[in-house]
Amino acid sequence: MGGLLLDCDPVNPPETKLGSGEFKDCTSSRYLEGVLVNGGGNAFDGISYHAYDYYSGKLGQYSNPNWDSAWNSTGPVLIAKADYLRGLLNQYGIQGKYLLNTESALLCGQDGNEPYCQTEDFRLTKAYYLAQAYVSAIGEQLTANIWYSLTGWRATGLVDSEMKPNEAYQAFKNSAAQTQQGRLYWAGGKI
Repeated sequence: MGGLLLDCDPVNPPETKLGSGEFKDCTSSRYLEGVLVNGGGNAFDGISYHAYDYYSGKLGQYSNPNWDSAWNSTGPVLIAKADYLRGLLNQYGIQGKYLLNTESALLCGQDGNEPYCQTEDFRLTKAYYLAQAYVSAIGEQLTANIWYSLTGWRATGLVDSEMKPNEAYQAFKNSAAQTQQGRLYWAGGKI
């Protein structure tokens, strides 16, 4: 079972606009539940999902409003999504399935070229986030947590346009040295 986006929390959907009383349609996040309802629990070994957070524009701050997660409350959204998936598996009596976060990163802006995405505050926040995400993945006992990607998308890269390592790359390298005997991955490679 791979690549579940889980765009928003289907149990507690976010409002489309704060205070509107209208809630986002999170039906697509119920895909796994559809598989389980139809007896597909034995048709896969593990579940791959994607977990991105969004830079808030301030040093050290990020969140994912679609999952009510943030730097100062729940930590990286990968935790909320792992909890949701495990709860769903337990609800249907499915045991022994592993979880993989196959796309993880801190997104900035609409395309990553915005001025606030070019600041030292963002680069440092991305480095902090990367270390937090890998430690959280270990705490959640994920089989994998893969950073997307070396060169990035929406300013998520571990290197700049000239392939020079940035602060997040150093955090990645340091995290690899400190955790799991260096088995940390980005999409397409390993340190």
